[in-house]
Amino acid sequence: MSPLRLYIMRTRGKAIFSEIFLTVSTGRPCRGVWTLYFSKVGSSILDSSHASEGFMVCNCLPMPYLFKFIPVKLTFGLGRRMANTKMSTERVLSLSMRPKTLQECVGQDELVKALEYQFSVNRIPHFYIVHGPIGAGKTTFARILALALQMGPKEEEPFVIPDEMWAKYKKYDIKEMNAANQNGIDDIRGLIETMRYQPIAPSKCKVVILDEAHQLTTAAQNALLTETEDVAKHVYYIFCTSNLTKIIPALQRRAYMVSPKGLSTDETYALLEKAAEQAAFIDDIKPLYDALYVNSVSSPGLILQAAEKLAKGDWKESAKMLKDLTKEEVVTMKMCILGYMKAILIKSSGQKASTMARAIRILADDNDMLPRFLANVCLTCETITGN
Repeated sequence: MSPLRLYIMRTRGKAIFSEIFLTVSTGRPCRGVWTLYFSKVGSSILDSSHASEGFMVCNCLPMPYLFKFIPVKLTFGLGRRMANTKMSTERVLSLSMRPKTLQECVGQDELVKALEYQFSVNRIPHFYIVHGPIGAGKTTFARILALALQMGPKEEEPFVIPDEMWAKYKKYDIKEMNAANQNGIDDIRGLIETMRYQPIAPSKCKVVILDEAHQLTTAAQNALLTETEDVAKHVYYIFCTSNLTKIIPALQRRAYMVSPKGLSTDETYALLEKAAEQAAFIDDIKPLYDALYVNSVSSPGLILQAAEKLAKGDWKESAKMLKDLTKEEVVTMKMCILGYMKAILIKSSGQKASTMARAIRILADDNDMLPRFLANVCLTCETITGN
């Protein structure tokens, strides 16, 4: 049973055996994306003389063929041994780069100022609806807001959350529910019952974060009307939704609306640069930036997901994901527009009603990307106004 020696070879894309092996003992900074190669010791192609004290040596079963490689990403320091090197991407970027304060949320300065003012004057709403597209940071906003509520009103920096509070997040009276699984009237009645009791230390209040709130049934939403209008002092509700039109108007009127905005072109590029540094990605990020721009992707979470794919060297998967995400945005927008058009249809008659019904059929069947869908909407509006 022959031992196998682990070599490291720097690559850009596909593995090329003519690349020069890099030794850590040279003292030069070695940072980037690497591929690990397993080879039989002393093979004629991967000569063992290239090994240095910086490389790991391991014994394992013989390979069924001469070479086998496993793509990984490592960050090297000056003269640091590989055995002590920590992987720079232990967690996916959307988790490792998740903001812990509202000040860290890119491009949300106006929103943060409005929320800070509420806390500084102690006029804090008891019911928030955080709405926006997929990946906009709704859940992140809700969790930061929930911990800020546990700290209570502060005149200065109310959303700077200490690390020890994040470490004890699950000990606070913060209940996270997903309306995709708990959306019925019985679920909400049970929730309302538990919220009547006072919080237990270290909590100062009870907070409910209801994710995917638009999936609540109409009966469940109606059950919350009284609860959200006459809220107990120790109770706060935070709804997160990507489809605000499915929240009944009566609930919307009772809530303070929080809508994280999409990133500008400069903010998108700055976020990509930060993600590239976090993932130790050394190639050009411009192709990903261009793809984000073409597909109109501006949500921080989606940008980091695409960057994660690219950092793993899978550009095709990254591009495919961007197209799929754009399709998801079309679905959300389509549901909003079709709901509005159906409301118009109910109030219409004659030729206008016929035109609207035909437009609804066309738009409902259109599965193309965003530009074509918007073009169809514009043509429909022109036809209706012409009549």
